[in-house]
Amino acid sequence: MPLTTSSDSTPGTPALVLGESVTALGVVRCLGRRGIRALRPGPHGDYASRSRWSQRLSLELGSSPSAELLADYLERLPVERAVIVPCSDDWTRAVAGLPVSVRERFPSTVPTPDAVGVFLDKADFAALVERESVPHPRTIVSDDAAALSKWASESSSSFFLKPTDSQKFTRRFGFKAMRVDDPGEIQGKLAEAASEGIELVLQEYVPGPTTSHHFVDGYAALDERVVARLGRRRVRMYPPDFGNSTCHVTIPFAQVAEAADELERLFASVGYRGIYSAEYKRDERDGALKLLEVNVRPWWYVEFAALCGVDVCHLAYREALGLPIEPIGDYEVGARCILPGADVRAYLALRRRHELAFGPWLRSWVGASHTVFSLADPLPGLWQLAQVGTRGLRRRR
Repeated sequence: MPLTTSSDSTPGTPALVLGESVTALGVVRCLGRRGIRALRPGPHGDYASRSRWSQRLSLELGSSPSAELLADYLERLPVERAVIVPCSDDWTRAVAGLPVSVRERFPSTVPTPDAVGVFLDKADFAALVERESVPHPRTIVSDDAAALSKWASESSSSFFLKPTDSQKFTRRFGFKAMRVDDPGEIQGKLAEAASEGIELVLQEYVPGPTTSHHFVDGYAALDERVVARLGRRRVRMYPPDFGNSTCHVTIPFAQVAEAADELERLFASVGYRGIYSAEYKRDERDGALKLLEVNVRPWWYVEFAALCGVDVCHLAYREALGLPIEPIGDYEVGARCILPGADVRAYLALRRRHELAFGPWLRSWVGASHTVFSLADPLPGLWQLAQVGTRGLRRRR
């Protein structure tokens, strides 16, 4: 279903897509299908820069995002004007911190550093949802390991440790959270993370299967309207406990409408505007959808949302340029999307536990969208396969 706007035409202003991998590729494709050039700063080692809609820039941008680094890069960039679309938490922080003078030439819909930071820092986020009485897992923020251990041991719930900075933690450890099987482990895990400059919080584990995870994706306009909303449900994930979706399906929005209303109230309380994707888990103890986290930027499946009729990248692009936007009233329900390599690992893990047979798993791929592989834009998928094969050969040698 095509996006409804006041005009089918778009100006010649390009977009500068910051970040890499599947999120950046999704943004490039969303914009490219609208006839919008997607500029990609070097270096160009990732598959997002191999898209047919990607225009590679020879001027290289450093790999340590900051507002100062980005402002210096933009001053040297031989581009008259471009809309900035950050595709990672770090780049979102950097764009939010750009001086006003730079943002006039390179506009975006990224709001203030405060409005962004409260969602990126998990300790601040825990305080926000508690203050606004939004249903969420209980979260304890403290650097007192003994107090955390005592609290966890006296509670009837299960807990895990999660980082305040998710992307930094994942880059270092390769997973999203640390399970707490024994409260006595807390002190050692806090110390291990602290040695890497990472803070952890203790959070209650919401019981329920993989399919209890629900998502609300959308776009909050600058005039406080929420003009696009989409509901999804997770089908598979990898790793099994604290991983990412490898297969999911769109659902009728009525199934997550109440949670979405709470989310929009949360946005209003801090003045957040822009692209978002919120993750929930339905608590099997009381049936409530508990808010786990909110991505305040494009997410892995942003292209899939556009294919279903909710193109938040185009909305953000138009609004950054001061062009009118109109609400999106509907989307395709029952559509599926696969993250291919990770879903193979998810299937193997489920098969070992005798929870999924080969036939049903294979059938779930039929008719589904894929995050990297696309007949309309094949080179990124081929590039990724070549990279995987090269790494495999190096390991064997």
